Amino acid sequence: MGGSNSVLVIQKQLFFSDMNPQASRLLISFLQVESYEFLNEFEVECLKNKEAIKACLVEPSMEETEISFKWWDMRKNS
Repeated sequence: MGGSNSVLVIQKQLFFSDMNPQASRLLISFLQVESYEFLNEFEVECLKNKEAIKACLVEPSMEETEISFKWWDMRKNS
């Protein structure tokens, strides 16, 4: 993917909703994020504009998987 700086963003136990092929998503809560400085300015702007960016997910086995990273607004309407 061309990156050179690996950053731990989140380490979490996976649940059915994270692995459900019908959902095609991995929920990352802001409260669980280790560091918020893992995106550059261009990537932040892409996410704000609802565009997906490519990211590398490192599995516990150290296998790398390319994912599409996108911001979803999960706020509940009252």
